[in-house]
Parts: sequence; structure tokens; C-alpha cells
Amino acid sequence: MADMTDRQLHSLSVFESTIKVYELLGAEVYLYFDLEEFPMTARVDPRTTARPGDVVKFAFDVDKIHVFDKETEQIITN
Repeated sequence: MADMTDRQLHSLSVFESTIKVYELLGAEVYLYFDLEEFPMTARVDPRTTARPGDVVKFAFDVDKIHVFDKETEQIITN
């Protein structure tokens, strides 16, 4: 992260969570975990070594996050 600008660093949100499910889908891997009480899914590099039970540090760019309502599938923010 040393090459990132101050604005890029400011827009990142970093947290740790325990992986619940690892799902390999062809050239993609999805990791399922909870952020507080909210279920989350992250699409990650297929070379990840993260597996269920591992505690992983996540960082996402809040300017690029997409949030959907699970029940209605409506976009909350993108």
C-alpha cells in the first residue's frame, strides 16, 4: 500500500473477519464471512490461500463498494 495516494488510502476500509465458506467458481474465488452481524461476500484472487476458519484482513475501496438488499435485490449504494 506504500504506492497509494492519500486519497486512495482515505477511501479504504480495513477490517478482519473469519472465513466461513470458500467457493471456487472457475477462475474466481468467493469468500463468505460476517462483518459484525452482516453476511458479506468477497471475490478474491483464485490463488488465495484463505480457507474456512482463517482470520483474514480485508481492505475495500468505499468509493467502489456495491451494497444490495438481500430480500428485494435492490441497490442500496454503488
